[in-house]
Amino acid sequence: MFRENGAGEVKHALLAPDNADISRAKYILKHSDIIYVSGGDVDTGIQILKERQMVNFLAELYQEGKPFFGLSAGSIMLAKAWVRWRNPDDDTTVEVFPCLRLAPVLCDTHDEEGGWEELKVLLMLEKDGATGYGIAGPP
Repeated sequence: MFRENGAGEVKHALLAPDNADISRAKYILKHSDIIYVSGGDVDTGIQILKERQMVNFLAELYQEGKPFFGLSAGSIMLAKAWVRWRNPDDDTTVEVFPCLRLAPVLCDTHDEEGGWEELKVLLMLEKDGATGYGIAGPP
């Protein structure tokens, strides 16, 4: 996808596999022109970044001026926070958890048909006046 759209060399800094080489991933990220955060599951993605001690490292790269972009869950992970249910069958178990906080927004992605329900819950749990953005998927 990236090369077809004009990107030069693309290197994967794999973090999720149990045998991921975190030192190599950090080297790749530090020496990259831009960092892409892939999609998947927001909660799992943030947990992996915490377990691999990548949250502060990524924040430092951002503070140094490294550009980031994400797709789908990756976009949400770059934002301030997201929601999860400790028990998916019990709405009283919903909670907000912090994401990378590199983008000063609250957002959701491609939930047009679902009416942005998770984003609405997030906004209800955030302080008054919070604004959220729904990032629509392709038509």
